[in-house]
Amino acid sequence: ASIDPIAVRAEADYARLIRRGHCLVAHVGETMAGFLAAEPFSRELHIWEMDVDPRFQRRGIGAGLVRAAMIDARNSGFRALTLTTFRDLAWNGPFYARLGFEEVTALDAHPRL
Repeated sequence: ASIDPIAVRAEADYARLIRRGHCLVAHVGETMAGFLAAEPFSRELHIWEMDVDPRFQRRGIGAGLVRAAMIDARNSGFRALTLTTFRDLAWNGPFYARLGFEEVTALDAHPRL
């Protein structure tokens, strides 16, 4: 069972994702500054959520988490790293494009997305 991308996740949802082995955290000193929660889907690793504490934003932490997920996906044999995001947030598209993501326009070929 997958997690609804719009629903608020419960602690149990995150625990399940962590057990799958593809979640990451970033610390600044002793403080958790951000996290990325991902889940395997067949031959793809899907990022469900990536958040950086506002106190630590604009320091490259989010980009570092995504790059670490790319390395994890490649080292684990996944053929792609996927995500869905909101178009109405001005920074989303350019942020993910800089990291090498491409928008999927042929959604019929990618029904999961």
